[in-house]
Amino acid sequence: VSLFRAALTDDGRMCLCGMLGAEMGSLPSEVALEARRFFEVNTEWLSQLFARAGRRDGYEALSAPETEARLFLAALEGGMILAKAASDAAIFEEVADAALRRLQGA
Repeated sequence: VSLFRAALTDDGRMCLCGMLGAEMGSLPSEVALEARRFFEVNTEWLSQLFARAGRRDGYEALSAPETEARLFLAALEGGMILAKAASDAAIFEEVADAALRRLQGA
């Protein structure tokens, strides 16, 4: 979350792969492949974190770890888009906080 937040609030930027992902059909194949890889790698990493948290902390996800990972990543990407479109970084904070609370079972 802090990396996404810093890009948005400190630099006024968006996640490059999020922007590229929205334009996947018009990208050169090499760029599309790397953008897809970004999402695959991050989804896998988050999936492993959520699965370990469940085993270690008794965390009970509402969905499979991979689905939770996709949902979390989509919330961060979408929160950035909404915040940027509205010129209001507080929207990202609201979305990110809600995504984190969901993971904590609140």
